[in-house]
Amino acid sequence: MRTKTQLTQFFAWNCQSTEYKKYLYSKFPEHFVWDDKKKEWKPSQRGVSIGRIAYAASSEGEKYYLRILLAHVKGPTSFIDLLTINGYTCSSFQKVALKHEITAVDNVAELSLLENVDSQMSCTLRKLFASLLVFCEPPNPREFWTTYYPHLSKDFRYREPNNPQSVMKLTVRNVQQSLDSMGKSFLDFWAS
Repeated sequence: MRTKTQLTQFFAWNCQSTEYKKYLYSKFPEHFVWDDKKKEWKPSQRGVSIGRIAYAASSEGEKYYLRILLAHVKGPTSFIDLLTINGYTCSSFQKVALKHEITAVDNVAELSLLENVDSQMSCTLRKLFASLLVFCEPPNPREFWTTYYPHLSKDFRYREPNNPQSVMKLTVRNVQQSLDSMGKSFLDFWAS
């Protein structure tokens, strides 16, 4: 017998009614709650909660492309349904993602930080930022830095509200320490 997972039970809800097919997998938990004992989704009685799709790096192949599809395709009813586009069933999630033309617009690094800015402390975000620079290779590292610097430096700005130069130095130094542990430097990303 197959194990019921949150994903397979999400598919099951989508099979039940077209009403549920309007949700992306990441948005489904905003309206439903997972019962771990019964291994099923139940309509939420307490309002909205936040859902999240597990991170997958581009080096993880099909898992990565499955994540992309789940972040962009509303209401899939099965893995076969996710593999099917315009009546044609593709042999891999990568091929489906390419046919949907969503791999070009997907930015894993951006999505990963965006998912975490409201729930993680700045020190955790700085480590994540360094990892994303190294492993996801965002297309424009300087823009990535500029966009997320306010979140990366929040604790230092709180500590030194009147010294933006010190805040910048502390933030850069802290991210650089994480990069050092991975054998990288800011210069590896800024030089290009």
